[in-house]
Amino acid sequence: MSAIASLAEDRVVEGVYAVAKKERRRTRGGSPYLALELVDPSGRIEARVWSDVELLDSRFGEGDAFDAGGKIDHC
Repeated sequence: MSAIASLAEDRVVEGVYAVAKKERRRTRGGSPYLALELVDPSGRIEARVWSDVELLDSRFGEGDAFDAGGKIDHC
């Protein structure tokens, strides 16, 4: 697992983090996505879920652990 404090731009990351905030939003084009704030003991990071939104939205909530994987675009 990658500690949030050690994450860097353009790095692929995978780990389990706590979901501090979860909001369902829509893109300008109207597609749904999830806006998350993930935390671990080292810090916080914003994350977005762009695919499988319907499925994933029902599987976890704020306070749950989330197995995140993806590429860091901005730190």
